[in-house]
Amino acid sequence: MVSNYTDSPTIAEVRTMSHSFGPSGLTEPPKQGVTVGYTCRLQAPERHKSFVRPDLLDLTLLNIMHHFKLREG
Repeated sequence: MVSNYTDSPTIAEVRTMSHSFGPSGLTEPPKQGVTVGYTCRLQAPERHKSFVRPDLLDLTLLNIMHHFKLREG
């Protein structure tokens, strides 16, 4: 679970690893959820997900697939 950093004076972005999951031979979504039901996944994460505070993004809103330019400071 991610803590609430909304009021943090120093944290603008939090990144977490992301795994790619395969169908594991299933034809329907698993009842117990993706991370438990799908056993076929890459051993090492190949990307990440980002959570950002929109108020701290650079005014240009420049971003490149999960990489955001933050304001100075």
